[in-house]
Amino acid sequence: MVVVGDGIYDGREAVTPMGSFFLHPTLQQLVNGVFGFKNPIDVDALKAQLRTSILRHPRFCSVLAKNGDGSDCWRRIRPEEVDLDRHVVVVSEEEELAGGEDFVNKYVGSLTIDTSLDMKRPLWEVHVLRSNRCCVFRVHHVLGDCTSFLALFLDSCQRVDDVSLPPSIPSLRKTPATSSLTKNASLFQRLLLFLSFVWYTIVYCTLLVLHSFWIRDDPSPITGGAGVELWPRMVRTLTIKLSDMKLVKTTFNGTINDVLLGIISLGLERYLELKNISKLNKPLRVTGLVITNLRPTSGLQSLESLMKSDSRVGWGNKFGVMLLPFYLGKRLADPIQHLRKLKEMTCAKKLSLEAIFSLKGYTFVKAVLGGKIAAKMNYNIISNTTFSVSNIMGPLDEMMFAGNPITYIRPTSTGLPQAMFVHMVSYMDKADIHIQVVKNIIPDPDVLVKCFEDALHSMKSSAMQINKKEGV
Repeated sequence: MVVVGDGIYDGREAVTPMGSFFLHPTLQQLVNGVFGFKNPIDVDALKAQLRTSILRHPRFCSVLAKNGDGSDCWRRIRPEEVDLDRHVVVVSEEEELAGGEDFVNKYVGSLTIDTSLDMKRPLWEVHVLRSNRCCVFRVHHVLGDCTSFLALFLDSCQRVDDVSLPPSIPSLRKTPATSSLTKNASLFQRLLLFLSFVWYTIVYCTLLVLHSFWIRDDPSPITGGAGVELWPRMVRTLTIKLSDMKLVKTTFNGTINDVLLGIISLGLERYLELKNISKLNKPLRVTGLVITNLRPTSGLQSLESLMKSDSRVGWGNKFGVMLLPFYLGKRLADPIQHLRKLKEMTCAKKLSLEAIFSLKGYTFVKAVLGGKIAAKMNYNIISNTTFSVSNIMGPLDEMMFAGNPITYIRPTSTGLPQAMFVHMVSYMDKADIHIQVVKNIIPDPDVLVKCFEDALHSMKSSAMQINKKEGV
């Protein structure tokens, strides 16, 4: 049993099946969270804060070990035994200055193809870039998912306006896709809804399985594939106003996630038009791997809720994936109409059990056929699709870590066998869309970012025109 704080540990704790997924050689994943700060970074104060906060969590003072049967497990060590000098990497300021204005992007880009961590120590590091006033928290994915890590980090922070108050987290309890539809529905309508649920689940889960074998996206200038995870990468960030996304989502009664997917799909279409792909005889199928939080409460969680014994809520890798195909080349003239079509597809996805199946299916295959086959099937799903996307709604308040106000939060991860990975985290009144691309496939990421920005502007303009006509 493991508890937060000075708790107890009786023996070794097995690594979860989903955690072991990230220990397979072809699927090693590290989360790289970039945190910007308002003031110069005091390294000693940073270490002191890590000692009194991050190390309270058992995963951050545990090392990987093997049980007698060869399975992976966690071996707890005392927090005072963790040598922070070996976990905090201070980059020389001379190196930063020599790297120029784009040093942070170059540095983070180099980390996205580096999965090396000393397996004899707890699997995390903090890289300090003092000249650029930011830190890169590197955490192995076997420890948990981005929701878990961000909750732990924010639990170690304080609000700038009132240190006695916890952060305001936009966390909403999920409403099953069927609940709003069954309310006041007739028996016949409920039957049709149930049949739709069964049909969508069968179709989408079957397509997920087929993607693990031979179904793949159409070849395009943004197609990745097996082995691409080792290619050099670049990162860029598009910072947008959260109010703009809310304006658009309200217009078509969607969600922030729908707007993000709309930005990506319309942006990719604009980008491919610049590559003269519009000359194709048929629409181009590009599939996104949408990472879905499977906890009953959506959005960012409090650390207290994550540490509860309820496995549906708790700490770890509690996520699944959904395949979302875009057919580029059949764009509607009105961006809001495009978003409405996109929402229809996401609603159908949410009505199915695809995301849950992606997690439970991996666990089943691993138990029956072994971890090697299960990892290969998941690797194929990733390499047969074009990009991945994740979205976390961050805190609404300005936060500070070790007494230093945080200016931005930008997560990314080590490379996948795809040409593009999009992460979005909101913080206060803004959202950072952090875009990671393979350098040799998408050599002009600034052009891609501009296409995403133009896509949002077109959606916002269309939303404002609709609201003006309707007198909103």
